[in-house]
Amino acid sequence: VPTNRTGLRLAYRSGEKVDRELYVSHIVPGSRAAALAKDGLKKGMVIVEVDSLPADELDMWKIEQRLAGLYGRQVVLQWETQQGRKLIPLEVK
Repeated sequence: VPTNRTGLRLAYRSGEKVDRELYVSHIVPGSRAAALAKDGLKKGMVIVEVDSLPADELDMWKIEQRLAGLYGRQVVLQWETQQGRKLIPLEVK
């Protein structure tokens, strides 16, 4: 079974505006995901899309498969910031 080695840990929680939202629960220091910190990704931020798919409609298994590289060498994440949304690719392989 392929494993997510990006260093990005995601989870669902009840959201303020939606029933559930995907958020960053942990970023492993020194990992590929940690490199996204320069683009503003931080623990607690809400991920709104994974590979152009609405994050609140995906199950965790499908997200983990994408982060493990089963759908390609990178995953494109979109998250919310105070200035709006950011769209950044994350290398998974």
